[in-house]
Amino acid sequence: MNNRQACPWLAISVVAAFVLSSCGPAAAPLTEEAPPVASTEAAMPTAEQEVAAPAENIGTFAFSGVNFEFDPSLVLSIDHNPALQVYEHLVMWDPEKGPVPGVAESWEANADATVWTFRIFEGVKCHDGTDFTTADVKFSIERTIAAGALTYQFVALDSIEVIDDYTILFKMKYPHDLPNTFTDAWGQFIMCESVGDKSPEWFGQGNGIGTGPYKYESYVPGERLILTYNEDYRGGWREGQFTKIVYEIVEDSTIREQMLRSGQADVSVYIPFDSFESLEATGETTPIAFPAFAQLIYFFKTDKPPVDNLEVRQALSYAFPYEDVASGTFGGYGVASKGAVPRLMWEPPTEPEGYAFDLERAAEVLAGSGAAAPIDVNLGIQVGNREALLASQLWQGELAKIGVDLAIQELSTGAFWDEVYNPESGFDIIAFPMHIGHVTPNEFLGALYNAEWTWFPFTRWNNPEFNALLDEANQKEATDKAAADEVYARAERILMDDAVAVWALDMPEVLVRRNDISGYEPNPLYSYDVFWYDLTRK
Repeated sequence: MNNRQACPWLAISVVAAFVLSSCGPAAAPLTEEAPPVASTEAAMPTAEQEVAAPAENIGTFAFSGVNFEFDPSLVLSIDHNPALQVYEHLVMWDPEKGPVPGVAESWEANADATVWTFRIFEGVKCHDGTDFTTADVKFSIERTIAAGALTYQFVALDSIEVIDDYTILFKMKYPHDLPNTFTDAWGQFIMCESVGDKSPEWFGQGNGIGTGPYKYESYVPGERLILTYNEDYRGGWREGQFTKIVYEIVEDSTIREQMLRSGQADVSVYIPFDSFESLEATGETTPIAFPAFAQLIYFFKTDKPPVDNLEVRQALSYAFPYEDVASGTFGGYGVASKGAVPRLMWEPPTEPEGYAFDLERAAEVLAGSGAAAPIDVNLGIQVGNREALLASQLWQGELAKIGVDLAIQELSTGAFWDEVYNPESGFDIIAFPMHIGHVTPNEFLGALYNAEWTWFPFTRWNNPEFNALLDEANQKEATDKAAADEVYARAERILMDDAVAVWALDMPEVLVRRNDISGYEPNPLYSYDVFWYDLTRK
């Protein structure tokens, strides 16, 4: 796993400002004269790098997630952090270099990017001791497609053909940047075919079979997940690396902070920003805030009164205090969103006309909407999202001034996702801090793609013109990025015009680590992930 980061704004403990400028590589257009080239960056370790059995070294993650999904084809939330330790991807994303080898050592495409050939590393072992081959790759992708939750990632895929144990061919329906798709944090876990006969109950007990540097050891729901090192990992092991990872499941951010201060935890995420100064002052912990490919979004359920009314949605959008949220939450490191895609990741050729805070205009639009008074709307938010809750309360205060009563309800992780997938949900709005899976506007825009296909169907919004534009841009992106950007910009304008959501804030991410932990380098794509294999204790 290659997570090196060369961006200067990630090299300090707390960035001075949330700078919206990407230091990552732009995707190079693929042309007939310059087809995609094979990647051969990674290599198997040399004997002198390896040790037979590193000394025991236990790392503890005070983890904010409560409910874990262990089926790699269904992981959709923060629980992909432990999954990334157990399962590998064919391709990973590096902020400086773009797609880099995961378990695939090289790849190449034909001139129009419709046929991709990947070669995987030889000598890789599954956690059950079997040899890892391209049959496992084919099985993994087809299984995830069949599971349905992340099928949208594979809409361009036509067929998969195993050439030999280490070579696999992917035929696409149209030009497609497949290596970039394979970097996705979700939906691209490569598992071993031996999980094919396992039941949901087996996964639910904290089991899995991958090729990653760690294996599941034990799981106590609501309390603790323990991983142990995979002695056969292809990268080998060196002294100082962590041999056991303990995810202590702690919903309360105050308790997670106390664990960091006392040394009971080595790292944690979602620590309150107002604790940064005192944490750094201890001399024992370092808070790290950095820009991420993440956005705080409030999705409207567009088939449910009163937010089925476009003018009501527009009024609520004008009433959102964008700048107050940017300055008053997330430590002031966030930036008011300009559109439906964080501008750190993508800037459109032309900016759409968005919704700036204008309470007078909000009142006028609401008055002309025809919606019957009183106007009551309810909002669901995952428990533990302290900053997003504060943003919601700021909105609640402004809405009260124009006669809208916003009720906020915190939901457990399981209940939250139940509402996202429930077509009869009683919520008018769902607040979601969205972290996308791979670097393309399609990831953020695709959350609204065809309510029957998207991984986030809460809105029940389905616009055929928008869907067609995403299909068109997806086809152009592999060969003509500028043309694709023009189409994506048209799609973004449709979303803004139809006020499908309030795109509130381009969010920062935060992690706090103990100072004796070295090797952590933030990655704006895998923004709340810790790749434990890269870390050592000083």
